Amino acid sequence: MSEKNTIRHLNDNGDRVVWKTRKGGIFYLEDMNSAHLIKIYKSHLKRNYTMSVVDYVWEEILFRGLDSEFDLDS
Repeated sequence: MSEKNTIRHLNDNGDRVVWKTRKGGIFYLEDMNSAHLIKIYKSHLKRNYTMSVVDYVWEEILFRGLDSEFDLDS
């Protein structure tokens, strides 16, 4: 199994964490492309920062080493 398809995020119920779009799409975080993860985090951090799935998105960003895309000093 490739690293991209490895399950890394399980919620409190033991289910895989998914991102649900407004149009009803469902995506596993591990399968999403990096640019999409960054876009989700930047847009939802501003208005939905209490959503638990945003924490999982950040964990995936850290796992992929994409945190350099963010200004963490501000």
